Amino acid sequence: MADSYRFHAFKTHQVRRRRAVVVCICCHEKKVKCDLQETSGKGFGKCTNCATAGIECSVRPSRRCKRQQTRAPDSGILDNSHQRQGGPPLTPPTGTEASDSSVTQLQLSTSHSNNGENFSLFPLSDICDPSPHSMSDRERVLPSQQSDHPVHVDAPVGDFISAPRQGDAADSYLGEPGYGVVYSSEIRSDADGQRRQGTILSEAVDLPPPELQQGFEETFFEYCYTWCPVLDRDTIQSDLEKSPLVVNALSLAASHICPPVIKHAEPATYYEKVKQLFYGDKEPNLLMCLKSIALVYWWSPRPPSRVHRDSSWWWTTVAIRHAQHGGLHREPKQGQLARSLVNPGLRRRLWWTFFARERLTAICQCRPCVIDKEDCNIPFPTLDDFPEKTLKAEVFIRWVMLCDTIGSIAKHLQRTGNNMISHFPVELANELINWAQSQPEHLSLPVTSDRTVAFNRDIHQLHLPYLAVVIVLHLSQSAQPLPRAYPAAILAASCIARILKDCLMRGRVRYLMGISCWYCGMAMLALLHARQIKHLARHADEDIQIVLLALNELKLMWPTANIFLQGFERLRNNPSSEEGQEEDLFDLEDISTLHGIDWVNYFPFASPNTSGLANILLGNRQMELPIDQTGMELTAFDLTDLFDHFDSFCDAFPTGDML
Repeated sequence: MADSYRFHAFKTHQVRRRRAVVVCICCHEKKVKCDLQETSGKGFGKCTNCATAGIECSVRPSRRCKRQQTRAPDSGILDNSHQRQGGPPLTPPTGTEASDSSVTQLQLSTSHSNNGENFSLFPLSDICDPSPHSMSDRERVLPSQQSDHPVHVDAPVGDFISAPRQGDAADSYLGEPGYGVVYSSEIRSDADGQRRQGTILSEAVDLPPPELQQGFEETFFEYCYTWCPVLDRDTIQSDLEKSPLVVNALSLAASHICPPVIKHAEPATYYEKVKQLFYGDKEPNLLMCLKSIALVYWWSPRPPSRVHRDSSWWWTTVAIRHAQHGGLHREPKQGQLARSLVNPGLRRRLWWTFFARERLTAICQCRPCVIDKEDCNIPFPTLDDFPEKTLKAEVFIRWVMLCDTIGSIAKHLQRTGNNMISHFPVELANELINWAQSQPEHLSLPVTSDRTVAFNRDIHQLHLPYLAVVIVLHLSQSAQPLPRAYPAAILAASCIARILKDCLMRGRVRYLMGISCWYCGMAMLALLHARQIKHLARHADEDIQIVLLALNELKLMWPTANIFLQGFERLRNNPSSEEGQEEDLFDLEDISTLHGIDWVNYFPFASPNTSGLANILLGNRQMELPIDQTGMELTAFDLTDLFDHFDSFCDAFPTGDML
């Protein structure tokens, strides 16, 4: 009896899917499903994909057989009476107006893909690679090379949504506090739908030939990788093949640092292409966008004396906001990282690159810090985050740690006002000293002798921001146009001159970043004060000539260098800056000594052989410089007021907008 009630599976007749008779050229080239056949029958002039992208939709003539070619006119699909009557072509519904079947299909596929896990309130799907329905940017803009790439199969919608995608680690970073998990299915559905419809057919982009690109890659790894480890040797070719934006950004940085001798485009040309591709949303992959913005750091068409969208401050802030939207400031959870295909080490390197730059800009331009560390739980980078554990990786890690302290000093100087005596950042000064004292021997600045035998440009550059910040902390604002420098500031300026001398002796310094102009400007202030002291004047002039030579080299790349060159001329010609005016005023202590800090501890790498000024300052520890010319009450130092000294040679610059 039980067998008589046994149920048998019933299979309906499966209708074979037929190839669409009419498709448009754009969808066919991108190998995505085209619904022109359905939309044309309803009176619309474009398919859904072309209508969403806002591009022209042209019918592709069929090449299969004559019988199929003649069926289209008979079906009446192309008989658009509305267009024949002279009216504008109708546009198919998009977004919320799309057909219910497509929305339902997306929701069903999403319900199978989230597996009950939390998702972000704004899961940034464009951090991942374009969907398998579309080709890469290189394939879209170079049709002649399509045969060299694998053909993408038109996979079912549910398959490509539920499959792992590069970048999905950002899915749940913002969802829990905002209850986005409740709407995770709808958010995921909308994000995936945007990815399907958001692929835009890029215009043809002229790219440099492969041999030039190879040279640009070598320049990047030699000069830029230490401070911008966002491209790896094993993946750079894939990045360049996928993204014309990355190609132009790499060409911009490399051609500016080491311009080829053969005919090539100017850096400004590459920069315009980068802006067109980025602001035109031609690159759907967030990681590629972040890598490209990181490379723009080696270009500046003009100083930010006025607000514009070409400054390093602008680009760094844009990158930080994009990275935060993508969740790079948060460490991914175990399940999220498994779904994403994004290298966790790359995530950290990207984030901390922009963090370090933002901290440096905060102190040199008197800007507020954009990143609040309380909102971040991503750990500091380690050697495990690099595919190759090299010296460059170690320098990057130490640089990020230094910039973290520099950012705290920038906040302190902007918030404490004009009372530096009672608000000297003792703890932060000790952090600087600990950073220098804890430096491994192979990363220590090799300037203990009168000549540098083991020269490494990365180690030399690593100490430039450190020394510049020591100068900032040990300058005293006075009523005179030129700030008064304490011994720590003078020795730090002399060490900067020694670093620049070592670099200049080995050729040009085009690889130095734009902020190096500010390092030179801070060193110049301390050296100009040192030349007023009879015992220091000759050696101070020697260091000043080195800094001037470096600024003249830097102005070939960075317009900001001209600001400091003009400022030097004004300050040098000031009547109060005559050489030897102060002769024996050595009776006051360094400001750090007043707070229990031995200023010599800033310089574990220096010796009397480092420079002429170092020989005098370290040889006579009892010599202390006056705080101001009159030797009276200590005057506070305010970072913003320091930049006011440059107003006379650049009236158009607002206070604090020196870089």
